Amino acid sequence: MALTTELVGKVLDGLFARQITHAQNIANVTAERPQFHAVSFEQELSALMREPASESERLARIRGFQPIVTLVAQPAQGDFRADLEVSKAGENTLRYQMLVSMLDRTLQLHHSALTEGRSR
Repeated sequence: MALTTELVGKVLDGLFARQITHAQNIANVTAERPQFHAVSFEQELSALMREPASESERLARIRGFQPIVTLVAQPAQGDFRADLEVSKAGENTLRYQMLVSMLDRTLQLHHSALTEGRSR
């Protein structure tokens, strides 16, 4: 359970970092020299989980993991599509909400199992 909880936490961290990055990219559209960034974490976490290791080693690796923010190649003047960035931000929000909802449901099930077990 600890491994899953840590992994979900890191995914939420990655999605949160991505949301902030989308907001910054949208805000930078009107800057004189805009810089656009991207956040990656899904493939890196997946690779980390595939590496042979004990559960405690995986747990330590996950705890040490941070989302990766990179500078994206600068688009030509006027080529940045703010509408697409807003769309990506919306998609990211949906992923975050879905994961939080799944986590909430899982915790509700655990709570029910614990409280019903005590009443017997």
